[in-house]
This record gives sequence, structure tokens and C-alpha cells, in this order.
Amino acid sequence: GYLAEKTARDFVKAKPYHPRGPYRLAQQLCDQENILEGLEWIEKGIAMTPMQVELHTLKVHYLSRLHRWDDALAACSPKEFAQHPQPALLVERADLLEHRGDIEGAIDATKQAVAIDADYYTAWTRLADWYRGIGNRKAYLEAAENLVRLNPNSAIPHGYLY
Repeated sequence: GYLAEKTARDFVKAKPYHPRGPYRLAQQLCDQENILEGLEWIEKGIAMTPMQVELHTLKVHYLSRLHRWDDALAACSPKEFAQHPQPALLVERADLLEHRGDIEGAIDATKQAVAIDADYYTAWTRLADWYRGIGNRKAYLEAAENLVRLNPNSAIPHGYLY
């Protein structure tokens, strides 16, 4: 709300070189009337701290909200991470590919994410859902088993096994 935005603005004014300032302010500027300003703050933040994955993820979200799909897809593969793809950005890429109807591309991107981080629960959830949707039972069960492995005390991942 207003107070959070004001606090974030005050923070970036008082500490203009603090690496989290642009991110915190951009988060508050997500409504449609302020989203372009939010995107500007994201770009400032990336210029200050180019390895902050959350800024790149937020950029993907804002570009998607603006229906700039090609730009959002490109933002999933920033040059800063060319040698070390980030699982969160791979899953963002997968979500955009799914939005375009490219389920196989989405699955490939998500498989890359779990190859980097085998404990990425969100990625395994996406894989389970997509494999169920295309009828790949073997791959679906592997994803479901990983969900149970990662969250054995919750009923939700066990539900994927039935």
C-alpha cells in the first residue's frame, strides 16, 4: 500500500546506493499505473547489483504484466547468468513457454532447473503437473516421488502419488 511505497521511496532517497533499495521500491510499484516506474527501478537495481536473481525475476513478472512476452522471455536469460543459469529464471522461462503453448519447451527448461537444484520444489510441482497433462506416467511418478522426498510430512505431495 501507500505506506510501504512511501517507506521504500524514503529508503532509496536516504540510501541511494544500498543494493536492496531499488528492489524494495520496485516491488511496491507493481500496480498498472506505476509499473513502468517499477521497471525503471528494476533496471537501476540490475545496474547496481547485476547478480541479484530476484531483480531479474521481478523484471520477467513486470514485462509479462505489460504483455511484452518476447522481452519477458529474453529477461529469463540475462547475460549475467549466461555461464550459470539460475533455476528460478529457468522456471520463469518455463511458465512463459507454457503460456505460449510450448509444453515440451517448458518441460525442458524445468528439467534444466532441477538438474541444477534437485531440491527445487516448485520446479518438481510444475513437472508433475505437465507430465500428468501429457500422459507421461513414468516421468510424472518421478516428479511426484521427488515432491514427497522434499516435503514428506505434508499430505499434498502424497496426493500426487494417488
